[in-house]
Amino acid sequence: MTWKAYEMDARREGRAEGIIRSGRRHSLSDEMIVEDIAAETGCEIVQAQKILQEYDKKQEMELV
Repeated sequence: MTWKAYEMDARREGRAEGIIRSGRRHSLSDEMIVEDIAAETGCEIVQAQKILQEYDKKQEMELV
């Protein structure tokens, strides 16, 4: 992976994390959060779903 690709992935993940936090704070459904991630980052719905799943797993691990 090139540095530019890594940088783009990091920005996408950061933006997605902000969308997830905001969506959860405002009690949005996972479907709406996924749609927002896809729209704001330009990724596919499937990738947005994976981002949300990874975020949830990370949050669960931090609670343990």
